[in-house]
Amino acid sequence: MQVTFATCDDEDTANRVLRPLMGRRVTLTAPADCGVTVREASAAAPSAKPAAATAGQPKEQQQPAPSVASSAPDAAALSAVAAAVKSGKWADAVVPLDKAAASTCGSKAAKCAALANLAASSGGSFRTPRGVVVPFGVMEAVVEAAGQKARYEQLLKKLDDGAVTGEELETACNEMRALLSGITLPAGLVQQVSLQGQ
Repeated sequence: MQVTFATCDDEDTANRVLRPLMGRRVTLTAPADCGVTVREASAAAPSAKPAAATAGQPKEQQQPAPSVASSAPDAAALSAVAAAVKSGKWADAVVPLDKAAASTCGSKAAKCAALANLAASSGGSFRTPRGVVVPFGVMEAVVEAAGQKARYEQLLKKLDDGAVTGEELETACNEMRALLSGITLPAGLVQQVSLQGQ
């Protein structure tokens, strides 16, 4: 599964399309082909009591945006994930989206978690879909369990080498892609992602 992120940095589009929708419930569709659409949500959408808008509230009454910490991988978390994978405890290796932290899941996942937590405390002004995160360390542990650790590290070293360019770099990328896509994901991991993501 892929996650698509959408932004709008065009002032004309923001003023013409987005500004008229401020304060209204909207549906944002961001498919992978970049055909982003935003429209007012239909009346058939699940209703919830909207929270009072904060735009006119004094600053002390507005809730601060959740902060996102550094996205450097946490060594203790990596060890815990590796241990969970080795023992087959997949529930300990999959993180509910609202619990994702930058140090264990990366900054994009942590920002999605902040958005999910903001939605949960918004009184129904907006909602986010449920999700789960496969944290740092799981891929490496799965690669190791498949007996491909040495080849993975060899390719990773080549990809990290700034001197590797052009056709050599493209070949290394294709080899890494083939290596990773050739590994069968453990059934327990797939099941846990499916269970927690419902």
